[in-house]
This record gives sequence, structure tokens and C-alpha cells, in this order.
Amino acid sequence: MSVTFNRTQLITVANRALREHEKAKADRTKAVAKYRTEHATKDADRTRANAVRLRDGLTKLLRKSGPIHMDDVRDANGGSRYLDADRFYTEPGEYLIKENVTVKSGLLTPAQVIETRSLLQVLGAATGDTISANELKLLGLKNLGPVFAAAAAQSGKQVGA
Repeated sequence: MSVTFNRTQLITVANRALREHEKAKADRTKAVAKYRTEHATKDADRTRANAVRLRDGLTKLLRKSGPIHMDDVRDANGGSRYLDADRFYTEPGEYLIKENVTVKSGLLTPAQVIETRSLLQVLGAATGDTISANELKLLGLKNLGPVFAAAAAQSGKQVGA
């Protein structure tokens, strides 16, 4: 038994899948930007206080004449010998972003995006109203499940459930 698809409907589904994928990527970008802003705002008071304390301490040391000892710098730095990352603001790394931003980065993998675009090119070049699953397979387009799943994401439907 051969499975055939309506070419126009398949084009619509593939285009919808790519649109939803791009929308999910844009949503992820916005969520990451929001998280970075919130992270910086949350740390602003603490890190500013540390920097002001260090600046004031170093200013006092520089106003004195004579050598500046490491112990003096440590005291100016709030007791820490190092200018470590915990004392001053550092942007969140990928690990923190992955842990705190739950929005997916896309519905399709890069390989699936390429395959979906290839599918659209094949469907655009096809002449008939229908195309069979076997014809698509012969052209190297085998894994179309993610395309249908991404297209169904908009309507809230689950494919294969």
C-alpha cells in the first residue's frame, strides 16, 4: 500500500513547521535576554557595593605616601586576596542559562530544518497534485515526522500520541 500526500497540503505543513521553528527560536532569544537582564539587575547592588568598597580602600591607600602592601589591598577588597568572580558581576554562562530558561530553542534540529527546506524545494519542482512517500524516500527525504509535529505545535495537537 502506497502512502500519498497532497502536494499543496504538504507545502502548507512544511511552511508552518518552519514558521513555528523560527518563532520558537525567537521566543528563546527573548527569554535568554530577559534572564540576562534579570540576572544583572539582581546582582547589581551586591557587585556595586563590592566595587565601591575596593575603590574607597584603594583611594585611601594611594593618598598615603609609602609602599602599598598586599595585606592592605586584601583589607580594601573586603578581606579577599583575589579579585575573584564572586565579588564582581560576571554574566551567566551557558550552564546557568540552560538551568534557568525553560523555553526551547527550536522545534526542529538543524538537520531537520535542512530536510524540511529540501522537501519544500522538491515539492516546488513536482508537477503532480500528489506525491508518494516512496518518491520522497527515493529523493532522500525519510524522516518527516518532526515536520508534522512542529506544524501541529501551533494548534496544540500531538502527533503520534
